[in-house]
Amino acid sequence: LRVLDEHQRVFKIVLSGGEPFLVPNIVDTIVALSKKHYVGLMTNLTSLKVEDFAARVDPSRITCIVASLHVKELQRHNLHDRFMKNAIICRNSGFPLQITTVAYPPLLSQIDHFRESFRAEGLSFLLQPFRGWFKGRQYPRAYSEQQQRELGFNPDLLNTHRRGELCNAGYNVVVIGPTGSIQPCTSIKTRLGSLQDGFSFRDQLTKCPAKRCDCPFYAYDPLLFK
Repeated sequence: LRVLDEHQRVFKIVLSGGEPFLVPNIVDTIVALSKKHYVGLMTNLTSLKVEDFAARVDPSRITCIVASLHVKELQRHNLHDRFMKNAIICRNSGFPLQITTVAYPPLLSQIDHFRESFRAEGLSFLLQPFRGWFKGRQYPRAYSEQQQRELGFNPDLLNTHRRGELCNAGYNVVVIGPTGSIQPCTSIKTRLGSLQDGFSFRDQLTKCPAKRCDCPFYAYDPLLFK
């Protein structure tokens, strides 16, 4: 809070890159941050802390809860019912909930079945493209145009080649590592400071240096990018 206050700005802080609800004092932290700033969460939504979070945090200060749906893992660990319960708690409490799952090729034949089970609870999910190799085919390039339409992909997220295009990294977006070290993005390793000692934004946009870039800000946060 001290370091953020030095900038005299309102921040959107997205907690991800590992399960945030595993942090012992995460609910206290979100309550404190959200008094002035906005918070987003990327979570597998299986934590027992979700109910406490929903009871104590103002939904208007949460920009989005992106709940990563791992269907087979939920089944394997008997966590499907807890996921659904937590999703319903978040929805009923007024939080902006977005459930997403990766369109892994072996799961495609079961997508309609999963959709129906979620629809029965008044829930839905979005599909994200799988990135990688499966049976000698490279994805997301291997998805047909018909599959892309049927799966409802955001076309912007299929573009991973942004070398030379202007980017917000370091200008009004930074990545904070587990130790508190701060850099423009995962591809640009220049150290801008830390949460312990403070940091400085760059004074201009940068050109993307990465051969392949999965940065989502231009697609997920168009106002910030603009």
